[in-house]
Amino acid sequence: MSEENVEVFKRAVEAANRSDKDAFVALLHPEVEWHTVLPMVGGDAVYRGIEGVRGLLDELWEVLARTEFEFPDIRDLGDHLIAIGHIRVTGGASGAAIDSPFAFVIEFRGSRPYLIRSFIEPNQALEAVGLEE
Repeated sequence: MSEENVEVFKRAVEAANRSDKDAFVALLHPEVEWHTVLPMVGGDAVYRGIEGVRGLLDELWEVLARTEFEFPDIRDLGDHLIAIGHIRVTGGASGAAIDSPFAFVIEFRGSRPYLIRSFIEPNQALEAVGLEE
């Protein structure tokens, strides 16, 4: 994987943190597949294609007043990357704040995220790519 993929990931995180759906999906592969574990949008689910991811973001940002991702640990694994950090959210209706560990494992095709898997337990993400902490 090139440094370009890491930069694409960082731009995607920045777009997500400012709730810029158009900028976010513009970075994705057209045939993206996102496996999410976010309980606030139905738990384990798979979203396919740009429109599927738009639907996920609509669901997420409808329920949450604020979403912020931070990934201090991004590892280059060739055509994959693993990002380990935190997600901080504030509920729209409840105002409840949550700070949780969070991780992504992302496969790239042509420097675009193609297969995205999210994990609440970073160890599960590490195991998914055959690494240990």
